[in-house]
Amino acid sequence: MAGAFRSERRAARTLSTIDGMAIFVAAALLTMKYQRLSNDLVAAGFLTFVAGESLLLAGNAPGLQARVPFYVGGITL
Repeated sequence: MAGAFRSERRAARTLSTIDGMAIFVAAALLTMKYQRLSNDLVAAGFLTFVAGESLLLAGNAPGLQARVPFYVGGITL
């Protein structure tokens, strides 16, 4: 979210990637936690969120036009 407050593109993209990685890691850890607690439905929800977030993170690398399919796929999940 910190990337939304920066006007410089490079800094905004870097901060957005860091923020996205933090969300990705947190969701992956929550997936493992709930899987170990045998709560498979909650674990599957977090796993789906991890898949969507990974698509959003992949879209941070290319330019704006190349980012659209990654963004749509991540939002769809």
